[in-house]
Amino acid sequence: EATAGISKGYFGAMSDATGRRLPFVRWGYFLSGISKPMMGLWSFPAWIFAARTSDRLGKGLRTAARDAMLSDESTIENKGKVFGFHRG
Repeated sequence: EATAGISKGYFGAMSDATGRRLPFVRWGYFLSGISKPMMGLWSFPAWIFAARTSDRLGKGLRTAARDAMLSDESTIENKGKVFGFHRG
């Protein structure tokens, strides 16, 4: 979880600086998507730790950029609905 927390701030600032959000979201979901099956396939503890760390890195990579995309595309009137739907 510390990996996700630290990387959210770093990649969020990077996403804001570049103004591009979609590549961060895509790579974040990709990284998490390929690391989850690895946790089930591997049995050596260090490999599982590496897979879990890459999953949390993917979460950190996508979260800030995804939330910024949701915020950019919503209005004041429907912002709560958009984020509530996403959390649901």
